[in-house]
Amino acid sequence: MKNKTLDEYLEEDCPILFINGDIEEKTYLNFAQELRYKLSLGISPIKLYINSGGGELESALAIIDDFSLVESKGKEIWTIAIGQASSSAALILAYGSKRFATPNSVMMLHPISYDLGENEHQSTKTYVNFADKVYNNIMTSLAVKCGRKQAKQVQKFLREVRDGLWLDVDEAKNFGL
Repeated sequence: MKNKTLDEYLEEDCPILFINGDIEEKTYLNFAQELRYKLSLGISPIKLYINSGGGELESALAIIDDFSLVESKGKEIWTIAIGQASSSAALILAYGSKRFATPNSVMMLHPISYDLGENEHQSTKTYVNFADKVYNNIMTSLAVKCGRKQAKQVQKFLREVRDGLWLDVDEAKNFGL
């Protein structure tokens, strides 16, 4: 059996969703509504095209959580980077049943960023500890999703993305993204 090219996969007649621009609460709400409609059509896979520099982590995690809805229906959701999939958008890309990127796409992973404004020192310290725990859980899960199964491989993955990691299509493929 011949392996399909990216173009052949993208030409398949399937329901399509788009994430374009900042990932925020409105992005999630639109995605969730459209996803449920596409699921009602009973066609699989659903293709999710992503062109985003990232955004709110919580909204991206809600989108990823909705992928389990797709899987529970016995369907697949394919993620396709077109342009860029950076930060939280790269997380979404990584959780697709199949992952693709157009030739000129760029992917980027980095540690969680947070802005606490004028909060007191203890509140900041508490939030930083919480954010570090969430980050480690997310990135460990992502490392496993990208093929890192052993503890040493996961730790190496975490070190590689600690300062931010920009990848072109070939590098992302080799990285397991």
